[in-house]
Amino acid sequence: MEIMKVSELQPGMRKVNVVVKVVEIGAIRNVTVKTDGKQHQVVDVTVGDETGIISMSVWDEMIHQIKQKDIIRIANGYVGEFGGKMQLNVGKFGKWERCESDEFDIEVPSGRDEIQTASSAGAGPATFIKTIEAPRKKAGINLIVKVEGQLPARKAMTKDGISHDINRFLVGDETASINFVLWDKGDDIGAGDVLEIRGGYIREFSKILELNLSKTGSYAKSDAEILDINTERNISRPP
Repeated sequence: MEIMKVSELQPGMRKVNVVVKVVEIGAIRNVTVKTDGKQHQVVDVTVGDETGIISMSVWDEMIHQIKQKDIIRIANGYVGEFGGKMQLNVGKFGKWERCESDEFDIEVPSGRDEIQTASSAGAGPATFIKTIEAPRKKAGINLIVKVEGQLPARKAMTKDGISHDINRFLVGDETASINFVLWDKGDDIGAGDVLEIRGGYIREFSKILELNLSKTGSYAKSDAEILDINTERNISRPP
């Protein structure tokens, strides 16, 4: 099991495995969940490691099973967003357990200003990868790519009955190329533009891998120089 650091977390990540220390436990509040119509208890808990801190949503029985300074291991969790901030969740399919203090030595700096707080994608410093690495990372993807050209657009109707324009572009760098998908955006993008993409994730559509933006993701034109795009190594090409 690969253990990630808090500073590596990005919105949209799934199957997240982390070991964190409980820094602060907030007040219990009661919420009614639409899916089951029942009232539940929820608490915002601040957790972290030596690289950063993040808010974690804790529900029902788990609230009474953790305490400040506990070290907990979360397996198969996910990262969402609430109130404009990133939030770590155990989720329905995740698991958590308390660890012995001598198993993991985690020291979270006491001064919040001394560490980088995990925040929404697109804010603060980002680590950029090459296009060929995107499928392995799956989510929290930051790329600097050049636009080869626009692909045929398509329409989509969501459950709320609203029609959306889906713009698609072939983008890439010297390592590979991939389809980049934008919902109701992208009219300002043209062939030859260099884009800085933050907070992307990989999704399969009609057996084709595509790069999408998370809810907190962003793209912007960049002054970076990319000379060649490897269109021969097209990640989105059907098998």
